[in-house]
Amino acid sequence: MSQSALLEQAGIGLRNGGVNGVFADEANGRLILAGTFTRDRDNVIHTGVASYSSGSLSSLGCGFEWDCASPLGMGALANPIVSVVAWSGELYAGGSFTSSNGLALNNVARFDGANWQPLLTGCDGPVYSLRAYPDGLYAAGWFTYADTVEANGLARWDGLQWNRVFNLPDITPVQQTNAINDMFFFQDELYIGGKFVGLNDMNNIAKYDGTQWIKVGTGQGLLGTFAGVNRFAEHNGKLYIAGSFADYPPYGNIQNPGNGVVAWDGQNWYDLDGGTSLSSNAAVFSIEWFNDTLYAAGPYDQIGGIPAWQLAKWDGTRWCSMLPPNYTNNNIQSIAHFQDTLFVAGAFTLCGPDSVFRLAKWVGGDSVTGCGSPMSVEEGVIEEVFSLYPNPSTDLVTIKLNGQLYRGNYRITDALGRMVVGDFTTGSVDVSVLPPGAYVITVTLKASAPHSLRLLRP
Repeated sequence: MSQSALLEQAGIGLRNGGVNGVFADEANGRLILAGTFTRDRDNVIHTGVASYSSGSLSSLGCGFEWDCASPLGMGALANPIVSVVAWSGELYAGGSFTSSNGLALNNVARFDGANWQPLLTGCDGPVYSLRAYPDGLYAAGWFTYADTVEANGLARWDGLQWNRVFNLPDITPVQQTNAINDMFFFQDELYIGGKFVGLNDMNNIAKYDGTQWIKVGTGQGLLGTFAGVNRFAEHNGKLYIAGSFADYPPYGNIQNPGNGVVAWDGQNWYDLDGGTSLSSNAAVFSIEWFNDTLYAAGPYDQIGGIPAWQLAKWDGTRWCSMLPPNYTNNNIQSIAHFQDTLFVAGAFTLCGPDSVFRLAKWVGGDSVTGCGSPMSVEEGVIEEVFSLYPNPSTDLVTIKLNGQLYRGNYRITDALGRMVVGDFTTGSVDVSVLPPGAYVITVTLKASAPHSLRLLRP
């Protein structure tokens, strides 16, 4: 390990494939890994699932897509295991797998301590999220049937049978399967998120209000060519939503409430300091709150207006990047805190200058590569609130500070960070000379850090 390491190898590492999901099974003192791997770096076989504890990996039965006897090639699994969770004292796994040790499983399974067991006939499509609640194990995915129950992507297992959840309809056009990536109960309402569009503006996110399935907020959900929700998390009365949405072109939509990760309090959306705005890929795959800090992982290269590489933290007011540019050679797919340590997993084999094989732990302490400007202010200090109007615009844009015309320095940079307009000292900006696209206007006051404003030129 190099002296400048921020992530170091956790245990021996995995030889092939990748890790799609991690679950901290604190009750049993182990971290569960799920993915497409088949072997560790000592060539011990772990097909798609493994247990990590005290620096060592252990197998959980035969894993998946293997019968514990046939010769096993060196390649990764074609059908990933995605989600693992504990419910009613046992582990459950979801993904797109088909079997274990000769038993047909069909995308969801229960581990009895020795073998993976089917849940009746399983689901007829991938299961991408499992959530444990007192009344059952909830499965969300891209399926129509759970056993013989028409579930449309959301089903509840009660220990004996599958149940339909609040009569979720097929909300996609042309009778396609609902594509649900995650679900979450928030303020006694059930939220679902994924990649579905169509019925009553329920685009990629929807909720059940106790009577019916309705859209979230007053808009049209989360829009865009590749828009979707990947994961939910809750903290201090807000629901945090991570996904592949953005509010800038060409793949985003200006109606979206933010980029990559946003918050919702049941009535209003909160843009977390721009999120992954202007990243080459704005998606966030995995989020987790730990000690009042939100950790976010995904393929982004910018967050909160600062350079970032796939891992960052939000303290409630600002983002701090935890890794410098190009720190890993492949995506960070999932994160989890286990025994007070942040574990990072994916398909990477390099972290900085070091070989790190698909599972790493954070050793950087308080190290960050930069932080955005705090959004909160000390008591007695006048808050500096900047705004642009109109935005989007093809003509003139006015910069205001606390509602008054701003007469200070600013500069405009394009999506690649190149300055396209130099410093000026007037509050009106002529954007008619700019090509269509997304830009950042940076304004500076002598007594404070620079402020970044996002501008859309249609």
